[in-house]
Amino acid sequence: MEPIVWEDGVLKILDQTLLPNKVEWIVCRDYKDVASCISSMKIRGAPAIGVCAGYGVCMAKNKNDAIFLLSKTRPTGYDLFWVLDRMKEGGDDLLSLAKKIHNEEIERTYKIGEHGFSLLFDGASVLTHCNAGSLACCGVGTALAPIYLAHKKGMKINVFVAETRPRSQGARLTMWELGQAGINATLIADTMIGFVMKKGFIDMVFVGADRVAKNGDLANKIGTYQIAILAKFHDIPFYTFLPSSTIDLDIENGGNIPIEERDKNELGYNFNCINPSFDVTPNHLITGIITENGYFKRND
Repeated sequence: MEPIVWEDGVLKILDQTLLPNKVEWIVCRDYKDVASCISSMKIRGAPAIGVCAGYGVCMAKNKNDAIFLLSKTRPTGYDLFWVLDRMKEGGDDLLSLAKKIHNEEIERTYKIGEHGFSLLFDGASVLTHCNAGSLACCGVGTALAPIYLAHKKGMKINVFVAETRPRSQGARLTMWELGQAGINATLIADTMIGFVMKKGFIDMVFVGADRVAKNGDLANKIGTYQIAILAKFHDIPFYTFLPSSTIDLDIENGGNIPIEERDKNELGYNFNCINPSFDVTPNHLITGIITENGYFKRND
């Protein structure tokens, strides 16, 4: 399901905070509506956020006002800033540019799926974290793209989905999305990951990305780092899938990636809490990086 639709001069966004219990669309009539949806995570996933921001700029009387507000919504994912830079340099026909960015994003996901498909085999068991499918990226997603392609070709792929606390994107979004596609998926709590790896249930790890530094360090949903450590310990390959628009060549390493700190109330307890939305996985824990341009090892 496409999470973003431009129709009749307005942007329609699938409200991902209501899934899987309710499918409801939000109508955004100006860039402030778009910014609100991004900040509140009604739309999320670095590529999808970027696409929405492009349309948001189109709805502003002054594009610089829109770019300023949208740039303040979520600091970690790089696609947002990549798109805003393109819109800033765009000419008079900003809507055509936004539509082009949207279509390019969809095309990238299919290419990512093709490049990642060779990593799979019939009967493979894949662990994924958070949501890196069509809900996050348009098209067929990033980390889920090879799985969708394998399913289409008749291969049986078993997907283990980490719950992804505190907002449970794995449970609420990835399980729902895979279920809609008829792909076999098993939900596990985040605390079970070491257990299923030790038991030999996992052949490989597929995750998305929100920003990748020049040296290959990866910022992704909180919990990704510990999964990479466990994968390394159990000799399980760990792959990340992303469009090239997620790579920030101006940041040398992951230590310089800004990490969003969200409201402590998201944890659901009235205690002193911290709530970083992302963590950074160092490049030496990453087996390979797959983009629309192919498969790369960290030293590439």
